[in-house]
Amino acid sequence: MAIKRQKESKAHDVPVTLPDENTPPPKNNLPHEKTSTAKEGITGRILLCFSLYTSIGKLLSTKQAPGSIKCLHGIRFISMSWVILGHTWFVADVHIDNLLQVKEVTERFTFQAITNATMAVDTFFFLSGLLMSYLLIQQIEKNKGSGKAVPYWMVYVHRYLRLTPTYMFVLMLWVWVLPYMFSGPFWPPVLLIGGIEPNCGDKWWTNLLYINNVGKYDKMCMKWSWYLANDMQFFVIGVPLVYILCRWQIFGIVLKMALLLASFITTAVISWDYDLKAPLALGGEPDMSVYYIKPYCRIGPYLVGVSVGWLLIKMKRKQAKSMALKMLVPVGWLVAAATALTVVYATYGKYNGTTFQTESENVLCLTAARTVWAMAIGWVVVACYHGYGGVVDTILSWDAWVPLSRLTYCAYLIHLLVIVAVYLSMEVKIHYSAFTMIYYFLGHLTLSYGLAFLVSVAVEAPLMGVVKIFFKK
Repeated sequence: MAIKRQKESKAHDVPVTLPDENTPPPKNNLPHEKTSTAKEGITGRILLCFSLYTSIGKLLSTKQAPGSIKCLHGIRFISMSWVILGHTWFVADVHIDNLLQVKEVTERFTFQAITNATMAVDTFFFLSGLLMSYLLIQQIEKNKGSGKAVPYWMVYVHRYLRLTPTYMFVLMLWVWVLPYMFSGPFWPPVLLIGGIEPNCGDKWWTNLLYINNVGKYDKMCMKWSWYLANDMQFFVIGVPLVYILCRWQIFGIVLKMALLLASFITTAVISWDYDLKAPLALGGEPDMSVYYIKPYCRIGPYLVGVSVGWLLIKMKRKQAKSMALKMLVPVGWLVAAATALTVVYATYGKYNGTTFQTESENVLCLTAARTVWAMAIGWVVVACYHGYGGVVDTILSWDAWVPLSRLTYCAYLIHLLVIVAVYLSMEVKIHYSAFTMIYYFLGHLTLSYGLAFLVSVAVEAPLMGVVKIFFKK
């Protein structure tokens, strides 16, 4: 999930994809100079893609392409850390021996930041829609001036090739490697087909096609990959939506609002019919199967991201410096902060008996909260982009976030392998304490990013280099 100049890709400035924001702009060679790649054959260029020295250098570089949205690096890393924090708790739940004490802790006001860690996933949906819109509109406008058409089919091909090889590599580790690496009283029996999840023997192909969120949650292979299926499906919808928005602006805006309204209505009906409660009991049925993993319930933040990406292109920096907008900046920050805090902490009413006691209140929360959260994050991005971020922008745009941001996709894929391996290979159950869970979280975070680094330089970066060689034209 690294920040991209096009389709979250790692390609440079070529016709089919936009340059990558994470990769420093190429140096200009003098007319009499010849690049080494011009002299090398295709075999040599492919071999160079597997150079650890080159891959590590690119990964650790903090240089960014001109026009990049710098604050997204910090948002991405912090959101990924929040995801790992949530999974550290959710997965540990069945491995704790003092559950009564845990129940008391989870009902505290401060714990709602962990209970609602799923909002971090909606942040990623928002970022995906934002980058897709922001970069595709830039390419459309650039090509409009040159008279060239954007090869939309290649946008889909590049996106698929960008994500799938690394995804399938981690799926292979999950199914055929991890089950044989550990043992213990809690370690699941090793199956010849399916590994830790027997469903993978029959359902792995749904992951390959990004349709594994269609069926029931308990029948999925590599369950946390539901996010990737949703994100790819949103991408398929988002590209023509952006095209319509550029070609027929009013119709595009109406279409976006219609999709959002349809999502709200569908989510409300499902929440009411199944009597879903906020916050969701993650891992349970029907919460996961009928609501949590379904694209029609989760597309709201993505549509908000598309809108913010369009707004960043249309609102020129001179317009953003107008006196009227400057006066609205404090109000915008107050509203964004208030709505974000409300989304995260309002579900405390489930425990203190003051709110969320009626079905209509639960429906309202489950229907609108995620979209409202994305709007709050959208304000942060717009404010930082136009110079109104202050200390927030300084923190989120710190150069040190850039390499960590590039590792987010691999960290998401690998982090649950780490968590499962740690918890299920233990000889005794976990005895809860706040210090113990903090220790596990920091360990999971460090190990996940460490392994993500290895996966990135050994699998992701080389394969993307090969893709760029064959699809440059």
